[in-house]
Amino acid sequence: MGTQVQFLSPKVGPLFRANANIVIQELREELSVEKIGELSEKQLQMVLNEYELLAKAFVNLGNLKGLELRGRYKASDGNRIIRSFIGLSKRYQVVFTFTCTEEKEPIYIKTVHKMIHSFQTGTS
Repeated sequence: MGTQVQFLSPKVGPLFRANANIVIQELREELSVEKIGELSEKQLQMVLNEYELLAKAFVNLGNLKGLELRGRYKASDGNRIIRSFIGLSKRYQVVFTFTCTEEKEPIYIKTVHKMIHSFQTGTS
């Protein structure tokens, strides 16, 4: 795995805190963002309890063209929303993932959008 950065909400819940992760890794083979999205969706279905894809849309991750997967899964303390933004440059795959409890998602929408729109990469 490539470089990883994690951001946690300062608000501590009893079991879970909203969080955002960024992973940047070098592309080892040429894949389209659509193919990476398909593989990511399958992986989420395997690892998250009752994962359900709610939306898939082409979006920009800062200055990278990409794809968003928005899904829901069940946790012991209720439903959670997971939003994965996948961006590709010529050499790198960038994945920004945000997770929160379903009822708290509206609180974080503006912050998440600011984070994904402000993301900038070099031209490589």
